[in-house]
Amino acid sequence: MKKSLLIAPVLMLGVLLALPAPQADARSWKEGRFFERVCNYLERREIRAWSRFDEDKSRSVHRVQNRINFQERIGCQPDDTIVGQLVERKQFGTLATALTEANLIDTLNSEGEFTVFAPTDAAFAKLGQETIDAVLADIDLLTNILTYHVVDPADVPFAVGSDVAVTLESAPMFNGDDVTVEVRDGALFINDSKVVVTDIQATNGIVHVIDTVLLP
Repeated sequence: MKKSLLIAPVLMLGVLLALPAPQADARSWKEGRFFERVCNYLERREIRAWSRFDEDKSRSVHRVQNRINFQERIGCQPDDTIVGQLVERKQFGTLATALTEANLIDTLNSEGEFTVFAPTDAAFAKLGQETIDAVLADIDLLTNILTYHVVDPADVPFAVGSDVAVTLESAPMFNGDDVTVEVRDGALFINDSKVVVTDIQATNGIVHVIDTVLLP
C-alpha cells in the first residue's frame, strides 16, 4: 500500500515533466516565476478541490494535476486582468520580473479600477543592465518605482483612458508622488515618457504602454 502511494506522485511528476511548458524558450527563469504566479492565481480561483499540497515542493501533485487541467487552455492561459494582459504580450519580460520580485502581482490581479503605465523591455534597457540589477536587488526602491507607474486608485477611483489623460496636467501615483501629463506634438507624455500604445482594456483597469521607465 505504501509503495503504491509513493509511486503515484512519481508517475504524475513524470507526466508533468513530459508536458511542454508554454513558450518556455522565450522566458527567463524569473519570467517563468511570474507566469507561474499567474497560473497559480487562476488555479486558486478555478480548482479549489486541490487545496492540499506541499508548498516546499516546486512540482507537487497539486500542481501536476492543475498543469494537466490547464493544458487545454494553452498552457494556463491568463485571464483579462491587468496581469493577464501583460502576460499575453511579449514585450514586458523585465516588468514581469520586477512585479514578481516586488510581490505586486496579487495587487494588480485584484478587483479595482487601476491605471497602469507599463514600460516595455526596450524602456528598461535604456537604464542599463547594471542599474536594473541594482534596482531588482533593492525591494523598497523597486516597489517605489513600480508603484510610480500606477495611478493612485484612492485619489482616482476609475480607470483613466487616453481621452481623459489628454485633459490632465498631472496625476497622483500609488507611491505618493505626482507625474506630469501633457500632450506634445500630438503624443501623450507622462513626465518625459511617451505613451506609445493607449487603452489596453482589462477587467480591473487599463494599461498604457510607455517607452521610458518613470523614475520618482
